[in-house]
Amino acid sequence: MTTAFAPATALPGTTVTVGSAAPARHHRPQGQHMSTVDPPSPTSPPSTSRPWFRRRGPLLATAAGVALALTATVVVIDHRMSSDLATAQDAWDSASTDLRAAVDDADELLAEISDQDMELDTSDLDAALVDAGDLLGTAVQTTSSRQARTRALHERATTATAIQSEVEEAASSLRTNYQERQLARVTADQSTALQNLRTQLESARTLLADSEGRVLDDANRIVLADAITTAEQAIEDAPTATGIEHGPAIEALTGHIDALSAAAGALSSAVEAVTADVAAWQAEQDRIAAEASTPESSESGDRPRHPTPGADRNPSGPTSTPPPAADPPADTTGDGGWVVEEETDLTACVDEHGNAWWC
Repeated sequence: MTTAFAPATALPGTTVTVGSAAPARHHRPQGQHMSTVDPPSPTSPPSTSRPWFRRRGPLLATAAGVALALTATVVVIDHRMSSDLATAQDAWDSASTDLRAAVDDADELLAEISDQDMELDTSDLDAALVDAGDLLGTAVQTTSSRQARTRALHERATTATAIQSEVEEAASSLRTNYQERQLARVTADQSTALQNLRTQLESARTLLADSEGRVLDDANRIVLADAITTAEQAIEDAPTATGIEHGPAIEALTGHIDALSAAAGALSSAVEAVTADVAAWQAEQDRIAAEASTPESSESGDRPRHPTPGADRNPSGPTSTPPPAADPPADTTGDGGWVVEEETDLTACVDEHGNAWWC
């Protein structure tokens, strides 16, 4: 008799082998809850779970990398902002320095024009200098952000460069007008100095020729001759202002005027000295001529006088009438006496230079 077996149903966690004896069942300990999961079979694969720090390590590493990258980015941006601010500051410093130099040059030009008492239009330069003063007189707000200060410094540098161009252009135009006016004035002054020196030179030449042999000492005449030579050379060295720039032309003409003035001064001093020498020589000649034309006063005092008529009569002797005497000479002494006029043998001698003496 054949016995039929129903198919066996495998319980969870068990293995049924057909044709073999029924497997041994696992019995739960007394009191164990039925919902408790049976422990894995010895033949189940091992668990693949890891600790939490091992599972989150890549995430933490990624986060750290992102943070480091952000920090590096912030550092780079901060460095770039600082560098941009420093560049802007350098640009402003350079532009403001150049602007101040242009302003100083313009102020010197205005002062020179004022000293020369010239009426020139300075309105354009004055306006540019006002703009420059306004810009240089204000400062950038240090309380603003670096980006704001950087933009402000760049804007100020650009404005300073533009104002500098305005100042230089206005000053250049004004300087050209001033130099043209100054050149005309210096040219007129040079012409006047030349004419005066030529006139003075002619008088000096005449004096040098006329004074020959009419001075007691020729030292001043030699000085006059040298001064005449210097004046003639100064006239010949007259420069020309044609074909050269205003500045060099003004400088050359001004230097020539100074040379003409120096030559005229030396010539005037020499002429004055020689004129005095001629006057001294002439006074000496007049004195000698006066002495030659009149007797010496000492000789007139020693000459005998005519006695007074009747002064030698003897009052006790016989009286007689003297013969009539000739009229006595005129009384020229003023003291009641008479002077006997006598001829003298003195002679005036004169040398080749006109010097005279008694001989």
